[in-house]
This record gives sequence, structure tokens and C-alpha cells, in this order.
Amino acid sequence: MSTETEAGTLPLWGEDRPNSHQYGEGPTETAVREAVEAINAEKPLDASQRARAQICRSLAKNIDAGNTKGRAVANEAQQLDTMLDALRGVADTASDSEGIPEDVRQLFELGTVPTRHDAAEVRDPEMP
Repeated sequence: MSTETEAGTLPLWGEDRPNSHQYGEGPTETAVREAVEAINAEKPLDASQRARAQICRSLAKNIDAGNTKGRAVANEAQQLDTMLDALRGVADTASDSEGIPEDVRQLFELGTVPTRHDAAEVRDPEMP
């Protein structure tokens, strides 16, 4: 019986939980597995985080397979990075306006200025 089961929690990877690099496991999957296990060791993952961990592992497998076949894997890599950040508890700061430079923020504010449509110049000549 594993330590996780004795502690009353479910094993992180289920029946196929690897303890070391396994045959067929690519370098990305190995790195993701080790990262997730480290996150889990720091603070045990809840059920939804465990599901996210499985998705991370699947994405890593797809990235390894894509690299082997010479496919572009940028989208999968971005998704994997985002999901690993979520497992680590790193907040997504993309929507945080504090990281946007002041001149860019002012440019966005210009686009929010209401315009008056009744004062627009008529360019078409009136029909007789």
C-alpha cells in the first residue's frame, strides 16, 4: 500500500503512476510529471487539480509526439504552461492593467471616449 493511500488520499496518477522515467515517456512528459509530483508533494492536489494534472500530462504527451513528427506545438505548449501555472497557484496577470505601460493605457482610454453622432459632417450631397 502506498504512502498516499495510507494517508487517505488518492494516488496522483492512478494505477499507472510512474516512479521514474518509463519506456515511451518523452522528455516533456517526464518534466511535467516531475513538476506535478513536486507541486503535489508541497500541497496535495484536490480532485479538480488532479484532473488538471492529467490534462497536463496528456498535453505533454501530445507535445512529445508532435516534436517527434515535426509538427508545430506552440498552442499545446502555451496551454500546458497556463495549466501548470494554475496548478502552482500562479495568478494570470494578463488581465491586470498594472502591467500595461502608461502610454498604452492612455491609448486604450482614447478608444473609450464617446462620440457624438449628431455632429458628424454630411458628405453626400442632398438629392434635389
